[in-house]
Amino acid sequence: MGIFSKSDQNELESKSKKDYEKAMELDGETREIRSYKIKIALRARAHLDKTFIEGAEKIAKHSEACLKAVAAGMDKPEPPTPTSFQKVKSANGEIIAYIPDDYLEQAFKIGSKYQLTEFDANQAIDFMQKIMNNISSDFGLNDTFTVLQFLRDEIANSDNDNHSNDDDIDKKDKNSPE
Repeated sequence: MGIFSKSDQNELESKSKKDYEKAMELDGETREIRSYKIKIALRARAHLDKTFIEGAEKIAKHSEACLKAVAAGMDKPEPPTPTSFQKVKSANGEIIAYIPDDYLEQAFKIGSKYQLTEFDANQAIDFMQKIMNNISSDFGLNDTFTVLQFLRDEIANSDNDNHSNDDDIDKKDKNSPE
């Protein structure tokens, strides 16, 4: 059982959606308006990251379930779907975040395709960043909110490991007796 009752959960989801819509509708350049839009954009970014991960995890389980179903001569299970609202961490604790269904579906599919190796990490990052840039634009923000930082870090670490290995090979070549 979750922390919130069903009615509390529905109320929080409704508020989250209204907050998102308000960020899209607010007009002006005041510090308060800009801060509000940035706050909602950061929630949306967290939601996108979680939805990407959810897509990857659910498609992995779905693929396994399909293999088992086929092996057992049964029908394949229905494809997975994304969670409309995500619990995300904020400075004030855990909150409910919302993004519109079209962005939600795109992020979920990108995570799924990444898991199925239909996209490499850089392609997944590029596609997800475009979604985040669209959200930022929807809010009238010129800011860039970096998505999938964990995947960017993984690529950077992998690149560093590869360069380290290249350096080791170069050192061996220089010291080779030939």
